[in-house]
Amino acid sequence: MTVAIPSIGNDLNFTQADLAWPLQAYKFVHPITPPSCLTDRDPSLTYGCLLLLTGRLADKYGRRTVFLIGAALFSLLSVPPIFTKGTPDVFLTRVIN
Repeated sequence: MTVAIPSIGNDLNFTQADLAWPLQAYKFVHPITPPSCLTDRDPSLTYGCLLLLTGRLADKYGRRTVFLIGAALFSLLSVPPIFTKGTPDVFLTRVIN
C-alpha cells in the first residue's frame, strides 16, 4: 500500500492530507473486535486476538476450510477499492477490507 500511495494520489487527484487516510484505515478495525482486545490504537493486540479466534475456528472446522473462506473474503473485499472515485470511497473500502 505504501508503495502505491503516490500513484493513487495522482490518479484520484488526492491532496497530501488525503493520502494519509487509506493508510490509517487499518487502525479503525478496533470497533469490530471483542472488548478485551481493545487497545489504544495498537493493532498488534487486535490481530493477536483475531489470530486466536481464527485458530480456534481452524481447529473446529479444518485449516483448509478456514483458509479458503478467509482467502475468498479477502479477494471479494479487495474488489471495491478498484472502483472508487474519491477520498471517502477509498477510506471506506480500506476499512471494510
